[in-house]
Amino acid sequence: MANTASALDCDDGSKGDAKRPRPLLSLNDAIDIASSFSRAVERTEVIPLAEVNGRELSCDVAAHHDLPLFDQSAMDGYALSGDAETYELSPLAGTRAGDRPGFVYPGQAMKIATGGFMPAGADRVALQEHTVQRNGKLIVKGPLERGSNIRLRGEDVQKDDSILPKGSRLDPQKIALLAAQGVGRVEVRGRPRVAVISSGDELRQPGDVLRAGNIYDSNRPMLLALAEKAGAAVTDAGCVADDVQAVANAIARLSQSNDFVLLSGGSSHGDADMTRAALLCAGAAAEELKIAIKPGKPAVVGRLGGASVLGVPGNPFAAFVSWLTLGRSMLGIMLGIPSELLSRARKLPVSNTLQRRPGRTEFVPARIVWDESEERLEFLGRGGSARLLPLSRADGLAWVEADRGSVQAGERVRFIPF
Repeated sequence: MANTASALDCDDGSKGDAKRPRPLLSLNDAIDIASSFSRAVERTEVIPLAEVNGRELSCDVAAHHDLPLFDQSAMDGYALSGDAETYELSPLAGTRAGDRPGFVYPGQAMKIATGGFMPAGADRVALQEHTVQRNGKLIVKGPLERGSNIRLRGEDVQKDDSILPKGSRLDPQKIALLAAQGVGRVEVRGRPRVAVISSGDELRQPGDVLRAGNIYDSNRPMLLALAEKAGAAVTDAGCVADDVQAVANAIARLSQSNDFVLLSGGSSHGDADMTRAALLCAGAAAEELKIAIKPGKPAVVGRLGGASVLGVPGNPFAAFVSWLTLGRSMLGIMLGIPSELLSRARKLPVSNTLQRRPGRTEFVPARIVWDESEERLEFLGRGGSARLLPLSRADGLAWVEADRGSVQAGERVRFIPF
């Protein structure tokens, strides 16, 4: 089937859909399946050095020149020529960083600043606090070896050395190294292009008048912000109606210019559940996931052309958890790095009780509180798949394993900080 909106002609996807219930997937299995629909972004872009923090180098970088560029003083003090206890102060002006000095003859000393160009003839630097001046003479306290307190040209980096290999994740330290080489623009892996779309006849936008049964779309702004924060270049693709044809057309169109299409709504059982049907209609590979988590049990993953597709539930907290678990993992593959969000979880004691039955992994909004100088977690209600206020007040999510029952005050749970 052609991957164009005009070629699509779909039914509602309900025919032949009856099937036996499948066991719920574990969270890890669901992440593995979702990740299998994702691919690393291979295109590159050249961007200013000021914008490269956190990006991945797409080529090796060799040194353009030596570092340091010249022999320079490592300290404020005096550049000396020869080994002596007393030196004649040079009549030449002392050198500041950036100045090119004259010549220092044997038995002479010239004042020099940290980073200053070593004058010709000088072979050591005496620290300012290790010297005294008497009658126009400079007296050095104690012996001073040749080469003391000098940074030699190229001792850090030599021209044409390999300084950063392809695939390096650029951080402030590596950015400093590039800046010291005079690099102004850097070739990096392209940011994944993520289009976010909502489906729902009931959805309205800010400024619209709400009528009976209408709600404002909170998922799309949230998912756009989450994807951008995670390193994506995002596109707001608006809303579509609860209609297989409309959703299929939107997915087909967006898959042509994006690496990732993220759709909220239409992924759980019910009359409006059409994401998988729409993906199949558009000619995509698709798989419906039923996951043993709460919230975020239903999801749909697929691939159409060069784009991955993730359908998440319409309830806001469930959509948030689906992004946290599945979306971040899929985007991590596109970025060339594994998602570390779940692996960053740490165990903390809790300050209140959570009543629950074992069987599904549960994510609960929680905030950090202090009790007798000890860091603890406070559960902020059960969250509820549609509730936003507890999520907005949370510092992160408590992560309760599937085989665990009620959690009592003082017990420890895993915590994923925002």
